[in-house]
Amino acid sequence: MPRRLDHLFGAIASFRVLREAALRAVRGKRRKPGAAAFFANLERELLRLERQLNTETWRPGAYKSFELRDPKPR
Repeated sequence: MPRRLDHLFGAIASFRVLREAALRAVRGKRRKPGAAAFFANLERELLRLERQLNTETWRPGAYKSFELRDPKPR
């Protein structure tokens, strides 16, 4: 039977942890439009994300696909 770790969710979905994750995720991407827009309203976006996670209303966005061509197409 799988172990349930429900008690950890509150710690993972906290504003502080989400902020740290956002800062790590944006390294090297600050000038990309999506990252710049998110960071322009960082506090508001993180509060909204925290609320959505805690109320279980967050839904992931669509996947983006891309092709690697170096050193060969994949």
